[in-house]
Amino acid sequence: MSTRESPEGPVRTAGGALGPRPRICLHDHLDGGVRPATVLDLAREAGHELPASDAESLGRWFRDSANSGSLVRYLETFEHTVAVMQTADALRRVAREYTQTCVADGIVHAEVRWAPEQHVAGGLTLDAAVDAVQQGLAEGIEQVRAAGGHLSVVQILCAMRHLERSTEIAELVVRRVRGGDALAGGAAGAAAEQLRPQDRPTTPPSPVPGEPEPGAVVAF
Repeated sequence: MSTRESPEGPVRTAGGALGPRPRICLHDHLDGGVRPATVLDLAREAGHELPASDAESLGRWFRDSANSGSLVRYLETFEHTVAVMQTADALRRVAREYTQTCVADGIVHAEVRWAPEQHVAGGLTLDAAVDAVQQGLAEGIEQVRAAGGHLSVVQILCAMRHLERSTEIAELVVRRVRGGDALAGGAAGAAAEQLRPQDRPTTPPSPVPGEPEPGAVVAF
């Protein structure tokens, strides 16, 4: 087991400090890492009521809820972030800021997951929502590269079983996929026969050789 200090600090293992190392983030939720200040801005634009009125208090509320040990309180945090991510501009901003957070954390490759079907209440189509996130990621990655840094980020599109749009999301991925499909979650009573006619591999998402298109969709 290893423990990490700050993003700039050394990676420590049983053998001692290895010095700073680039990091890879393989499981991150786009709607689970929105900056409190951004949530406030977007909530004002959307007319959405939040449990706090300033960034510091809102950030504390998010942390307390996430670490409360209560699944209900934990999931409540997503109700607010998802509510303010219903426009192309909002999705683009959140995605762009996500790349900035990655750089600050010393991450060079990230696979960020989100459920497009949860972000169409404002009138966006599924494709438009994915386009907005891809644009935001691409803008952020371009800024990183212009500054001499390196970062690749790909989207993992999730389907929420209780919303019963899994087939639509699978078709969305088939239209846009750059790599393989990945299935996660309980399999009992949720077979994937409908994906088989597409004859696509079902493999876990992972970095692919070469430089992926910024924000490309690589998995379902």
